[in-house]
Amino acid sequence: MTGSGEMLRAIHKHVGEMGLANEIRLFCVRDREGDTPLDCALRHGQTDAAHALLGLAASPSAWLGLSRLSQHRKQIAHGLREVFARPARGRIELDIEVEGAAPSQAVLESQQEVLDHLASQVGTLQERLGLQLPEEVAQALLRHHGFDAQGAAEAYLRNPRAALDAAGLADVPALVPQAPAPERVGVSEVAPGGAVAALAAVEAALGTQAPEPEAPAPGAQERLCIVCMDPVAGQSGFACGHITCEECVGGHVRARIEEGD
Repeated sequence: MTGSGEMLRAIHKHVGEMGLANEIRLFCVRDREGDTPLDCALRHGQTDAAHALLGLAASPSAWLGLSRLSQHRKQIAHGLREVFARPARGRIELDIEVEGAAPSQAVLESQQEVLDHLASQVGTLQERLGLQLPEEVAQALLRHHGFDAQGAAEAYLRNPRAALDAAGLADVPALVPQAPAPERVGVSEVAPGGAVAALAAVEAALGTQAPEPEAPAPGAQERLCIVCMDPVAGQSGFACGHITCEECVGGHVRARIEEGD
């Protein structure tokens, strides 16, 4: 099968010179026994030719920059090691479990399947980032991370600028995901007395429980919030005795909680 080996090396050289995108048919062609060039190389121990095909990934996936079949390529490499180890050059049956498909069928996929998978990964990345990244930017990030959407998203969230630079996108401005806005605590969001109760819980945890407020004497001066100066109905206030309205107490509680007090 020296002729087959020479043919495969010629294909490798031709593809290297002309580009991969339009050469799928060269690797899908089958001989009389129904074998693809990769099958033929493995069956006859043509390790140089098989390595050449393996370097090209032997699938349309790699030609589009998609490493979806990396596990299959590892299994092919394992098959090549077996070829070297065996004195008899019999056919190698690779252990690829893809719905019972033969090795060549599992390795070679249609261009449309690859494009569909790529679009799905782009959507997953954009969803996890909460950003509508341009498609070419998302694809470059995915390609750099082996089309692992989770890994690409984590890298971008850690440092958007560094993630873009590493993916060869130094000229692309870094879009920063918007952090969820903190919830506003106000009169409309706190039940009557809720802010005072929350403040009491915080003060109790800090060991500064507020004393019971005294009832105002009849005819006493109008109570005003020391923060916003609005009239205060009820017995709202801080532990120190200063008068505050429900909304300002709520804001104080929120600030204390966010500061870790």
